[in-house]
Amino acid sequence: NMSLNAQVHSHICDIIDKACEDQKTGIPGTTVVVVGKDGNELLAHSAGKRGTGSKDPMTLDNIFWIASCTKMLVGVACMQLVEQGVLKLDDAEQTESLCPELKGLQVLLPDGSFEEKKHGITLRMLLTHTAGFGYSFFNERLRQWSYPVGMDEFSGRIEDMKIPLLFQPGEGWEYGVSMVYSEP
Repeated sequence: NMSLNAQVHSHICDIIDKACEDQKTGIPGTTVVVVGKDGNELLAHSAGKRGTGSKDPMTLDNIFWIASCTKMLVGVACMQLVEQGVLKLDDAEQTESLCPELKGLQVLLPDGSFEEKKHGITLRMLLTHTAGFGYSFFNERLRQWSYPVGMDEFSGRIEDMKIPLLFQPGEGWEYGVSMVYSEP
């Protein structure tokens, strides 16, 4: 049974408290939970405020929006399926047969025109953000294309995930919606 001695526990809590002392140079607030390999909680500590400009203290009961942390969970699940031999990292045919929406995607060029994609999209590309996908809030070209068509990456509708690629699959890197297609 793992545990932290009182000195280590106190030291870690001090580090967390210090990180939240100065709202301008540090972070507004945080909750840190340390779990041992056996699954037992070793430390749970909150410090600072609920957010920038907030007077409310951060507590262990605060609810956090995890947003892109789901990408990590999907990545681990996919890699477990690769390890089990169910999925292949570099087989575009397998990936595009599981996600047929990927087959007909086109590349949105800087001048606003489109070109056909030259390569199939692999699971590795989806997991490493090299498939060509982006987010309209990060990319001006995609934003200009998305507004007139009414696309919303956060709608949860698969239709809104069928956005054009920003480069040929495997030929660049851009943080985007590619992990949505990786969900097993």
